[in-house]
Amino acid sequence: MDLNFHYYVTYTAACQAGFSQEDALVIARAARYVDECLDVTVQDVKRLLLENINDSLTWNFKSLLKVADIWIPFHFLPGNYAAIRGDIDQTQKDLIYPCTHLICGPESPLTECLVDAAKSAYTEGQDRTKGLLRIGIAMHTLADTFAHQGFAGIPHRHINEVSSVRHFVPNPADIGEETLKKVIYGFFDYSYAPTKNSFGYLGHGRIGTIADVPCETLHYRAHWHSCRDPYITRCNPLEFCCAYLQMTQAMRYILGGAETFQNRLERWTLVDRTGPLWKDVQKIIQVFLCSDTDSRLADVWRLYVDDALWPERYRPLTEDAALEPLFREASGEQRKLVWDNCAPWRNYAMARGGKPPA
Repeated sequence: MDLNFHYYVTYTAACQAGFSQEDALVIARAARYVDECLDVTVQDVKRLLLENINDSLTWNFKSLLKVADIWIPFHFLPGNYAAIRGDIDQTQKDLIYPCTHLICGPESPLTECLVDAAKSAYTEGQDRTKGLLRIGIAMHTLADTFAHQGFAGIPHRHINEVSSVRHFVPNPADIGEETLKKVIYGFFDYSYAPTKNSFGYLGHGRIGTIADVPCETLHYRAHWHSCRDPYITRCNPLEFCCAYLQMTQAMRYILGGAETFQNRLERWTLVDRTGPLWKDVQKIIQVFLCSDTDSRLADVWRLYVDDALWPERYRPLTEDAALEPLFREASGEQRKLVWDNCAPWRNYAMARGGKPPA
């Protein structure tokens, strides 16, 4: 997910949840700024070979903590995904346990904690603006749990390795139809990761940016997954739709428009053509099916929403001297909340040395 989702879609979700357009802009700007403020990104494909070799040679405990301190609390929120999706591969249990609990996944208890904490910061905190920023940060993380599910925010070969990757993109001539064009990855389409410590094994680095492309449907073998069913299939148009619905529901709950935050979305209910939600869900999925690049998402999304709700040009928080310090305070609060819920990595990080969890 890029600017076009974290800013435009988050803004729309905030407006539909009941926030004013002014407050929705603060939330959306904060949601997008999470990707700009933090300085660790998946590396460019053209630089993979040399950069990953360099990463491997200069690897140390300090760099591991730096990566984990950014990617786990904000981009790859641990979701107990392995337990939700299936048993871990018992043949690799000693290699991947206890890090399986760090695998990112949506609709987890930790997601509920973030939403509840954002609600408290907004309704009970003394600084209302910081409360809005806290909501935006939480919405970025919530959205990323859908895009980054199945991967962990640490460089870990046995967790993040994939193989037999296939992805399906809509045929431009058949947008809206069930006909999909199959594309098979070649060897050099993968991030080259020479050692188990390489940044190529950070998050979804091994399959590049396709996890964040709205129209993609992915099918791949996850090496941590049960050997009985090692393959995972993920339909991004549906998952991105779920992210949008979850953000709207979460922010409605934060505003008090809903008594509880329903943290589970039944996919079959959403795509049931006889159900009450199908028409709205169909429109949203069509938007993401048409968004074959990040640059197209905003253009297509604008056709979906009421033009009166369309936000102004994105302005980074750095353009507002008073907001960036508040953003850093709010992000620090979320970081602490996540780490407090992520033992044994929390205890390992505090020990500042020793053998990392497997």
